Amino acid sequence: MKRLTIPLPGSIYHFLLLLLVQHSSFARPAVAQAMKRSASEVLLVYNSDSPTSIAIAHYYRQKRGITNVLGVSCVDSALSTDNETIGFASYESQIETPVSKYLANHSGINFIVLTKGIPIRIDNAPTGSESQNATTQDYQPALDSYLSALGYSTANGDVMASITGSGAKGAGWINKYYNATVPFTHAKFGGYLVTRLDAYTTANAEQLVDWAIRASQARYAGPVLHRPRHGRALEYSGSRAGRRIAYRGVLPARSNVTGF
Repeated sequence: MKRLTIPLPGSIYHFLLLLLVQHSSFARPAVAQAMKRSASEVLLVYNSDSPTSIAIAHYYRQKRGITNVLGVSCVDSALSTDNETIGFASYESQIETPVSKYLANHSGINFIVLTKGIPIRIDNAPTGSESQNATTQDYQPALDSYLSALGYSTANGDVMASITGSGAKGAGWINKYYNATVPFTHAKFGGYLVTRLDAYTTANAEQLVDWAIRASQARYAGPVLHRPRHGRALEYSGSRAGRRIAYRGVLPARSNVTGF
């Protein structure tokens, strides 16, 4: 098995994958023009045992015209913080297996959207992170990040990385989309871009959908101040609609590891 070791600067959360890669022009001046995306590229996954998850999924589906929709049955994370973590065996049988089966029968999907009610982390997974002082391995990756590496394996030539630093240790897959200069597709890079609709309330989560639609319909211009957790602030300016960005400052660490 090919395995690399990557030092972990700053915070481990700098190494979670998603989903700023769609806006990778922020991190590189010369990238390909963003391609027009279709609702048919999106798989919407909700928890059929969660009324909150069902409601948010229905709202997003209607607003965005999503046709690929999958209900899974798992613990309802909208009910309590205890339910936000799912054991690896349960994750495999209740979430990963039905998602994999759906994807195997529906080509052209590049993005997966999860809704509130699906757990946010996995306990005792093969990849993830834990305290550097831990004596027994118990990786707890973000569920979204773990799912984004669906299909990654050493048999496919993918590379596993050992990660240490900042009081943590762990393992993850080298992200094949890292530093790419073309729009993402599953066919070209493997894996998926995964995100979720989540907030404190159902109304708040639905509002995220409305804001995103409103932003895509309007043209915004002006300065935007972004302060990474570590390093100097970045000052961006340019056209949001045209994805043209000028920047100055120190860019934060970009994610080159997934499934973490």
